Amino acid sequence: MFKGFSDYLKYKKQEKAEFLSMLDELVKNIVTAELEFKIVFEDKNAYVDVRKVNDWKNKFSATHDNASSYLKGGMIEKKKLPGKYEAPFKRIVDLYSVIDSHRKKHNKAVVMVGKDDATAAFEKICPGCTPTEKQLNAILGDDKRILFSGAPSTGKTTALLAKSEFLKSKGNNVLLLNGGKLDDFTAISYEILKKAGENATKTPCEDMTTLIKNFINNKLSDSSYRGRLIDYYFNFHSAGKSVFDFDTAKDYEKYISLYQPITLNGEKVKSYEELAVANFLFSIGVNYDYNAPFAKDCNLQGARSRYKPDFTLPDYNICINIYEKNADGNAFFEDNGITSVDGLGNSTDFLNNRILEIRELHSKAEIPLIECYTYEKEAGNMLSRLQNSLSSYKVKFNIKTDDELLKCILERDKNFIDIIAESIKLSIETILATGENEETILTLSRTKSKASAILYKRRERMLSLILPFFNYYKDVVKWDDFSIIRHAANKLTTTDIPFDYNYILVDDAENLNAASALLLSKIVEKYDCKIVFAGCDWTSAVGIAGIDPVYLRDFGRFFPGYDEVTFDKVMDLPYSIYSAMVDFALNDSGNYEYNPTLNKNYNGSASGKIEKTTKSLQDVIEAIPADKTILVLYRYEHEFASLKNISTANKNIKYSSIFDSCGKYDVVIWTSTKYTDFGFPDERICLNNISDLILRRPDTYFFIGERNLLCKAVSHTKDRFIFVCDNFDVSDYIIEITED
Repeated sequence: MFKGFSDYLKYKKQEKAEFLSMLDELVKNIVTAELEFKIVFEDKNAYVDVRKVNDWKNKFSATHDNASSYLKGGMIEKKKLPGKYEAPFKRIVDLYSVIDSHRKKHNKAVVMVGKDDATAAFEKICPGCTPTEKQLNAILGDDKRILFSGAPSTGKTTALLAKSEFLKSKGNNVLLLNGGKLDDFTAISYEILKKAGENATKTPCEDMTTLIKNFINNKLSDSSYRGRLIDYYFNFHSAGKSVFDFDTAKDYEKYISLYQPITLNGEKVKSYEELAVANFLFSIGVNYDYNAPFAKDCNLQGARSRYKPDFTLPDYNICINIYEKNADGNAFFEDNGITSVDGLGNSTDFLNNRILEIRELHSKAEIPLIECYTYEKEAGNMLSRLQNSLSSYKVKFNIKTDDELLKCILERDKNFIDIIAESIKLSIETILATGENEETILTLSRTKSKASAILYKRRERMLSLILPFFNYYKDVVKWDDFSIIRHAANKLTTTDIPFDYNYILVDDAENLNAASALLLSKIVEKYDCKIVFAGCDWTSAVGIAGIDPVYLRDFGRFFPGYDEVTFDKVMDLPYSIYSAMVDFALNDSGNYEYNPTLNKNYNGSASGKIEKTTKSLQDVIEAIPADKTILVLYRYEHEFASLKNISTANKNIKYSSIFDSCGKYDVVIWTSTKYTDFGFPDERICLNNISDLILRRPDTYFFIGERNLLCKAVSHTKDRFIFVCDNFDVSDYIIEITED
């Protein structure tokens, strides 16, 4: 490689020179970084936006990383780092480590100059109260993008309103929006479109629920839609949990007693597997006897009474039994808790032996037996296999007409259409908010449901009921809130339109939907205005008005380069109420991102009670002193019809849907406490709401949105929270939050 030793020395000398040149260049970059660091903070009276700090970090990240790695090893490619470079290299590392704290220290000095004005603005919103340090920081902070986060009742809204007052007093044009109110975003969209020379007026029509019900009732004459509706009822509408969804037999028995499986013939059966078989036999016109004594007088081993098959087909002398086995071949827990899984094998062995005994009994009696299993229903193939078995025994089907079946369904299940309408409503609002089309939704269903056949079938059937209404809605309603908001957002991309506000403040940001988020992102992208979000990630409600909690939880993904103020002191909420709310709302979610501290001595006169009563709402209200403010909350819109008829002399009472609720009250009463018939939550609605197909990141576990709605309700009280319940028909959630 080298001709001689002298050539080698020349090479090494050149290599060293290049190495030192590289280090010198790195030092120059460090000097530049130091100068620009000073420039960021040179104006002692100017607030430093976190984006400036991030820009500095990004610009000099390679310089920092190289210097840091050289210092860490003390060597570079086996070359010792000359001592004169250590000091400048350490300076860039130190600058990187202190820039964030330096920014906070710098800004604290800046904002404290306006402390008196901020306090005055706060007292205007909340007379007689003193802002916390967090609230002062939130009011005076002037980053381009800020997120106020924290637990319920930590003063986020108060700080946001005070910030609005403070900014207005300084001559700023402030736009204040509520993330849960579409009207707020529609109003600003009208302003944008008007400036663009367009006039988009909402199409006058009935409310969504009424529109859906009318659509369904009109479609009952359409044989195709009617058939899909009937198929949905038979396969997916029932509550339908199996014994394997419960920890104990007692829990399952309670579930069955509340959500009683009643066939279209009117019999009360013991399980939803039996319900599916009974309704199927009814629909194909095959007579059956339920739990009739076996044709031969015989007892099973250990049984006290004569053996009774689940179903007997008297016209064909065929029996059908349903056995509780899961996909692994295991039986359910026995009463003593011993299962086949723990190695003892009692429950599964017992069931297997019983099945063999029954098979032998039928064989001797020469009476055919068709066996069905719980896992088949869960896989969605129980009825198709049953149909094939019946056909093999030459059973004649006298299939009932759709008209006959629908009449029976509507007579047996009074809430059927209401449940369907509610499920469609939640799904449609999400579709409209995201602006998805039919093709995309079907693709999402087929890709997201591959792993679960029964889930795929359920979604496909539900979509066959949702999409016809979706297309009808798009034809009838040319302009709604969602389309107006999305249209305004798109106009900002293509048209130069003046925007009058230099600050946008968004309260209840956890209730933001996709259309509203799109509009905000377009505004921030195009105009040099600053945006502040205030929200609580405990209280998200997936599906309602297209809400997607990802806009709060992943705020930086949509509004990068933001600063966050985490509120950590709970106010206007007794300690006992707050503690119960934490245990309930965050149960098993792992969402402990902060640990709020409370003033345990808050309002010594407050009881801080969470109560459950079986009294009527009328009696509960009459027993509350007339000087107390009362908020009566409900979950589903149809509940308001019965609530508004309650007469009371108390003038300090307000009725509200949980989605529209706000403020603080002495007493809060929650009325949606039933387990059945639009219970809290109603699993039939939650299972059939397809929002999780469309939202970026749906809730982390089943019903978390419902749990958080109840958490939101509890946070409205200053003293007492009362559940008005039926003594037996009460939601597990209500029991959970009251029993402790």
